[in-house]
Amino acid sequence: LEHFNQIFTKISNLLLILYAIPISDMIILVINCGSSSIKYQLLDMKSDDVYDLLAKGIVEKIGLPEGKVTHKPTGKE
Repeated sequence: LEHFNQIFTKISNLLLILYAIPISDMIILVINCGSSSIKYQLLDMKSDDVYDLLAKGIVEKIGLPEGKVTHKPTGKE
């Protein structure tokens, strides 16, 4: 339990540091990894809650012959 508390404290401190960094004017890659897929979005942050979507995509059925990659840049089809 003591080891868990130490890890939790370190993670909490890191999150506080990250929260203090302004994200405006940053390009951020958001990744969601599952067991057989990866989804992503590329965001151009204008302010803390305003952003432009630059691109998004998904890699599906990873490891299977019918696997598929879809990438959609903004403004291009």
